[in-house]
Formats: sequence, C-alpha cells, structure tokens
Amino acid sequence: MIPEQPDIFQEDHSFKAHSDAEKEPVLLSGRKLYLAGRGISGLKQDLQGGCPVFFWPMSEQHGKDIAQAAQYVCARVNELTRDTDLYLLAAFTVDDWNLELSPWNAEIPEIGQSFGGGAGLTLQWILEDAFSYIRSRSLAAHDPEDPGPAAFPAYAVGYSLAGLFSLWAELETREKKIFAGAAGCSATMWFPGWLEHARKKTEKEADAVLTSEEGQGSADMTGPDIYLSLGGKEHLTQNAFIASIGEAVRSYDRLLDSDPAVLRHVLEMNKGGHFADPEKRVAKGIAWLLKSRNTAEKG
Repeated sequence: MIPEQPDIFQEDHSFKAHSDAEKEPVLLSGRKLYLAGRGISGLKQDLQGGCPVFFWPMSEQHGKDIAQAAQYVCARVNELTRDTDLYLLAAFTVDDWNLELSPWNAEIPEIGQSFGGGAGLTLQWILEDAFSYIRSRSLAAHDPEDPGPAAFPAYAVGYSLAGLFSLWAELETREKKIFAGAAGCSATMWFPGWLEHARKKTEKEADAVLTSEEGQGSADMTGPDIYLSLGGKEHLTQNAFIASIGEAVRSYDRLLDSDPAVLRHVLEMNKGGHFADPEKRVAKGIAWLLKSRNTAEKG
C-alpha cells in the first residue's frame, strides 16, 4: 500500500522536464520501462563505455506518471553531480507494491497489511526483460546466456519497500556480481525476517571472502557500494512496529561495517518523516553511488 503523497512536481516550480529522456516508456512483459539521464543522448556509445544504469521501481498510483517522476529524479541528480558524470535511470512500474517488492510472504497485523513475496519475479524481470532491452540498445558485446550486466554497470535503487527490494536484490545476486551497488532510501528494514536473513548471508559471505583471500593472497576490491538513508523523524510515528525503522536501519548499517564483501557504504540522515521528498532522497542515493564509482575509477 502506498499512502497518497503531495504532488511534488506541481509544488516544486524549479523543476522542468528536460530533454535527456526517451519520449515514451516501453512496455515489457506488462511493465512500463522508462529511460532517462545524461547517458540517453548517446545511449549506444555511453553504455559501451561503461555508463552505469540505475534500476528504480516506482508506482504510478495517486496520479504519478513514470516519465515525469523519472525526469524529476534526473533533474535532482544532475544538480548534485558534474555535467560529465554520465548515467542512465531505468524507472519501471510496480502495480502491486506489497506483492511485487516483498522478498517473502508476511502477514503483519500490527499495521494491517500482508505481503505476497513476489520480489523474485520482479528481479527476474529486471535480469531478463529490462537487461535485454537495454543491452539491445548498446553496441557493447555480451553473452545472451549470461544474466550479468556485461554491457553496463547496474545498480538497484529504491524508496521504502522498493528500497528494501533493492538491497535484497543486490544481496541475493552478489555472488554473480549482477549489481555494482544499491541504494535503500528509508528502506522498510522492519520487514519481518530481513535483518536475520541479511546477517546470515553476510556471515556466509565473510567466510567465502576469507577463504578467497587465503587462496589468492589479496582481497577482492570489486565489491558493491551501498547507500542507506533515513528521515530524522521516521521513528516518531505512533505505530510502534513501524517506529522500529530507525534502529533497524542502524543495525543494518552496523552489519555493513562487518561485511568484508562491501566496498563502501554510508548512512545519510535527512530531515523529515518517511514521506518527505522521496524522489529527492532517491536522487541523493544515485548521486552518492555515481560519485563513489567515479572516485574508485580514478583511484
């Protein structure tokens, strides 16, 4: 369920739709996919050169339009980054938020909601449909049997439950290095079983990293970058279950501290509650990941 939010596109008069975007979204297996960003004008050449692609699940509920929302996010990313920082935002629609973005089934009577555990199918759509479409726009060679982003660095980004989905998607595919990083902005960390699942995965990967280092004599410096953010007032909600988000996010941040597979990570605090400027917070996550990537390439 996605509560109705203010129309930020009408309220923010500094926003203007820009030309760095496709004219219309494409329909892939029932989902809309819309591409925007600094890499769109020279898409084939830019992807061949390693232009990063950020996959963002969003909803068109309450009158939101995928093209307008994506262009708004890109305008904010452009304000936070250099003109030479190429990137592509791949926004795609989610019709049933609680079904398509939850990693497993969950009934939460404390908030009166149920979750259908359909994240696996959404991830499959990204790897098969979205990746294939974007690859078809690229001149870079790739193996059609390989689900990894051979033609471009891919990132998963999202807000609220979409933020949890993005972190889960990166973690679930980390062994194959599908995603170069993820942004979980005000992610739904209170989701039942998430922290324990992440902890077990991290412990398993820590053992694998140590074994790899012993065999190779050096650490792998190609791990993911992880961006987390949280609103300073999110824990002030009257619902005690949801109010646990603050400690849950900090617990996950501490878990990242101990994860040897993670290259860089950050937890950024924002003003306001959970529904304050979600698109702007997503843009900040993309900008941090983009800057982190560019810094690593120079280093």
